[in-house]
Amino acid sequence: HQFTASNPLFNSAWGFLYGGINTCNRLIYQFESLDTPAADAFIAELRAVRALWYYWALDAFGNVPLVVDFTNTEKPVTTSRAAIYAFVESELNAVIPILPTAKDASTYGRMTKWAALAMRCKLYLNAGVFVGAPQWQKAADDANNIINNGGFNLEGSYKANFAVNNAGSKENIFVYPYDKV
Repeated sequence: HQFTASNPLFNSAWGFLYGGINTCNRLIYQFESLDTPAADAFIAELRAVRALWYYWALDAFGNVPLVVDFTNTEKPVTTSRAAIYAFVESELNAVIPILPTAKDASTYGRMTKWAALAMRCKLYLNAGVFVGAPQWQKAADDANNIINNGGFNLEGSYKANFAVNNAGSKENIFVYPYDKV
């Protein structure tokens, strides 16, 4: 396929991805400006979310600009797919030990260790395409960590995952249901 830069589908995708990256960069900058230990947990979550945005950019476009400094006004240069892969892996490696492990109302809709491990697992599953070197064992290690330590279970019915009100799904890794009162 041949696509041009003016294709509205790709322009929308690009704007969506870099809008998310820019928002993460801005919020990280603002939390760092607070210079308080309480901000560290939020910064870790934002770094994981930014890694997710970069994962999607890596997957969709390959070589993309790597922008992490919100104050930099220079036109960014394109970064190789391998460097973006390394950045995503590095960010996830750095924040996974910091992210919360709880699966309750306190982490509903928030980035947790389990979500970051699932992202890194997916990154490793695609390493053969992204950097030319499969990372099967690393993907298996992350998956086993989630399976053995995350407390997730398969639903009894496959259709339960696609129900309109599936917030109580035992399979949700990126979000987890509120505790029932």
